[in-house]
Amino acid sequence: AVPRAAVPASLHARPATAFVEIASGFASTMTSALGAAVAAVILLLTARRLGLSDRLGVVFAIVMAANPMLLLFGANGMSEGVASPFLIGAVCALTLFWHTGRRRYVALAGIALALAFLSVYEAVPFGAALAVALVMGRLWGQQNADPLSDRRRAAWALALALLLPAVYVGVMWIATNAVIMDDPLYFATGVHSNEAQTENDAEIASEMEGDILGALVFTAE
Repeated sequence: AVPRAAVPASLHARPATAFVEIASGFASTMTSALGAAVAAVILLLTARRLGLSDRLGVVFAIVMAANPMLLLFGANGMSEGVASPFLIGAVCALTLFWHTGRRRYVALAGIALALAFLSVYEAVPFGAALAVALVMGRLWGQQNADPLSDRRRAAWALALALLLPAVYVGVMWIATNAVIMDDPLYFATGVHSNEAQTENDAEIASEMEGDILGALVFTAE
């Protein structure tokens, strides 16, 4: 027999669980959609700073936001949608730096890269590529008339301004993993790491081999 006091809890357990699952999925989708919207706003503001008309800026933002990958990541609730405004913002900030020569845009790009690292680890090679482009542009750009020694100092200073925020965030993230999980690289080797998720997906794919309907249902979910 089921105790009387336990009946209400047992009746509401399944609906409550379903509500939590739906709410969590909806929240993640809303977060990535918000990230995609912020990325479009950043593109529009950058176009205005570059002196483009509002109409042309809107067209530019819509064309970029309509990229199939941006649409996908903006709707599936994954971390790439959250990272998109930071990655796009870093590129836009460096573009404004080359357009205006104001070094504050390099610092702004560094902050964007640091926030991108907190969203996706792919921001590390992305930031390294931006730093290389920044240094090469400062050293061998067509508008550089300064002596080579001055250009080298300026290039290293700009690279440090770009990368130091991300380096600081990375060191703090590793230290946090070491303190809480006793493993500084837990984020790369733990159960929630990309490697573990890839292995889990491989197991699911092997189980669905030959089951086209099951694969379609899993993809839809």
